Amino acid sequence: MVRSISMFLLIGGLCTGLQYLILVLLVHYNSTDPTLASSIGFVISAVVNYLLNRRMTFQSGAPHRRAAPRFIIVASSGLLLNAVIMLIGTNILNWNYLLVQIVATVIVLFFNYIAHRSWSFSEDGVS
Repeated sequence: MVRSISMFLLIGGLCTGLQYLILVLLVHYNSTDPTLASSIGFVISAVVNYLLNRRMTFQSGAPHRRAAPRFIIVASSGLLLNAVIMLIGTNILNWNYLLVQIVATVIVLFFNYIAHRSWSFSEDGVS
């Protein structure tokens, strides 16, 4: 369990860095709305996240035909949660988009770990 959490955090850190890089580049160099830029970064980093977590964190033998759709469902839920937090934080509360992204990252991190461990990469399909 400790190894699983450590790998999840390491890979998550890498993917989060990728998401933040895309976010900053799109906001600063393309004048993209922060919620949209964060969502684009989230989707791109989710692909890397799936491949690395499946193999390295959860060492899952679950077939891609079962694990990938589950991952997509969880990632889509995380994307929606991330987008809602970004939208509220930047457009309603008028907070700096990077501060809001940090808050969103922490919340989505916990949600993703629990959902992926218990469902996406579960080999028995239940736990």
